[in-house]
Amino acid sequence: MHIDARPHAAPRPIGVLAMAAIIATIAVSPAALRAQAVPIEQAATIRGVGAAALYSVSSGSYYLSRNIVVSGGSANGINITGPNVSIDFRGYSIIGKKSAAGIGVNAAGQVRLTIQNGNIQGMGGGGVTVGAESTVRSMHITGGGPGIAGGASCLIEDNSVTGNSGDGINTAGVIRGNVSDGNTGNGVTAGANSSITGNEASGNSGVGIAMQASDGFSNNVINSIGTTVSGGVDAGGNVCNGSATCP
Repeated sequence: MHIDARPHAAPRPIGVLAMAAIIATIAVSPAALRAQAVPIEQAATIRGVGAAALYSVSSGSYYLSRNIVVSGGSANGINITGPNVSIDFRGYSIIGKKSAAGIGVNAAGQVRLTIQNGNIQGMGGGGVTVGAESTVRSMHITGGGPGIAGGASCLIEDNSVTGNSGDGINTAGVIRGNVSDGNTGNGVTAGANSSITGNEASGNSGVGIAMQASDGFSNNVINSIGTTVSGGVDAGGNVCNGSATCP
């Protein structure tokens, strides 16, 4: 057996600066940097008489680090003017006082948004308005105008929408795990191509859950002195005014 006893060259060391550059490239890519959320308070702020909103953003990911108070007037809490925006309330609130007439989060027509984990109360123009392919999750909306309004192909889940003027939820897409109680309109109004599962709709002045003829609904609890459900295909597990048979 031949053993190669020749000395081998030691591995060439990587310079400290080069190693740091490699680590930085692996750890934080430019895309990751862009995706990092920042406090909404760092966004461009619009204030004063006739302001459209207290905060207005067009791109990026944000979170709330304190409550936003809208005191009277028609200003919205937050305007979103572009697609692909994410706002995490982190448990904080938008609070309307002195008959605030604006919308909590107004993003009408803007797509692929995420609004989650917070509270909106007393906003007379409505709670959250988003465009298509958006997600509204774990929001608690009360004492204002229409609760959640969305476009097509939205995901609306685990929200509580109570005591509002107008529909609690009005959107199309996946609507699941929500509570929509005591609103002056319908509890849920679902557009075409919707799936409505695991919701509670009670004490609303309009229809408990109003759906298109081909929408499937399952495992919902609907209580109403008027119409419990309209339209839809009963996929089972629903309870209407205590009965397992929903009209």
